[in-house]
Amino acid sequence: RAFVVANPLEQNEAIWERSSHGMQHFRRAYRGRLRPWIDGPLHGTSDAAFPAALRRLILDSFAQERTRLAADFPEIPERLLLLAHLSSLLHGWAQFGTQTATFGSLRELLKLELVDCNEISAAGSAIIELFYPGVEILNLTVNYQTPLGRFFAKHSVVQAGDVIVDPTINLLIEGNVRQILAIPSHDRFSTLL
Repeated sequence: RAFVVANPLEQNEAIWERSSHGMQHFRRAYRGRLRPWIDGPLHGTSDAAFPAALRRLILDSFAQERTRLAADFPEIPERLLLLAHLSSLLHGWAQFGTQTATFGSLRELLKLELVDCNEISAAGSAIIELFYPGVEILNLTVNYQTPLGRFFAKHSVVQAGDVIVDPTINLLIEGNVRQILAIPSHDRFSTLL
């Protein structure tokens, strides 16, 4: 396989749940973890100090979860454990829904109650950038004919070096977009899985 796919802690229990134990761990470790930090330990920090303070909280939480992540998901390479942790924090923060939101800072973004893949990727880009410089948001578009008519969709993800991070569905794909696009579209899904 050209890509290592690691879906560390899935939200869709009916389809993806590895075990009730794993889902309980996700709820305890990640669900809603970022939002209380804004009004708790990060409350009162200046906009200039906010990124460094958030980075410290994330590193502290990663230190608590690293051994558990490595044990529960041995297929995730060591070098990707922090990205899996970041994706899980973002995935646990998001309450997915469609809305038009405006925000001027990461702090304002993290206070939003309802977000879609655009806001999740914006937050993901800002947070992942604290650990991996050179992050970019990728806007992917799918547009093809099906027996039921034309299918069109768009989705935002984050490219962090040689890993695509999709915190909306909590998915890491080792590779870059050019490699993925080189796979014929009819084989892409089965190749990635």
